Amino acid sequence: MLLARSDFPGGWKAVPYKQYIAAEQRFRECITPATSEIEIIGGAERIFASDAQTELSGATVFGSAEQASAALRGDKSAVVARCFRDFYAKSLAIEGNTRSSVGQARARVLEIGAPPDVDEAKEWQIATSVTLAPGLTVKNQTDLVTLRRGDAIVSLAMDTGLAPSDPALRDQLLEKLAGRLGSNQ
Repeated sequence: MLLARSDFPGGWKAVPYKQYIAAEQRFRECITPATSEIEIIGGAERIFASDAQTELSGATVFGSAEQASAALRGDKSAVVARCFRDFYAKSLAIEGNTRSSVGQARARVLEIGAPPDVDEAKEWQIATSVTLAPGLTVKNQTDLVTLRRGDAIVSLAMDTGLAPSDPALRDQLLEKLAGRLGSNQ
């Protein structure tokens, strides 16, 4: 259900670094509410990068369709914003950026229609201010789209950093994910 390197145009590569395993786990925790009523059967993520952008493809299978739906609806903006702020701070520390710091994060939910063969869809826009050096603060933008069919949720996080996002690539990748989600049930 995850994206593959062949889904991306030339210049993109898979990011196999072992240090990202903790970041991937934390990312999944940011978008899946912690509750004993939701059983997670399994999950996986893959990270891809170009010179200016990072994409994370994730998949989580829950104990039932009802639990997956509850997980998709259970996130609150303030909790997601705080979680992503911590996620970025830990990622900077892993990468050795000791002079960088993460400031305020904002998360908002956008209404989107579910593609064919998808039961529910949700899109988050997460903006985080990052100070790279004294006097140099930038706004990092992450768009996160989650798609649910039955007991499975797939997600696509597009971390555009300072570069503008590519809406055509976003749509292409979401179409691939939706197709894989639909064919996996």
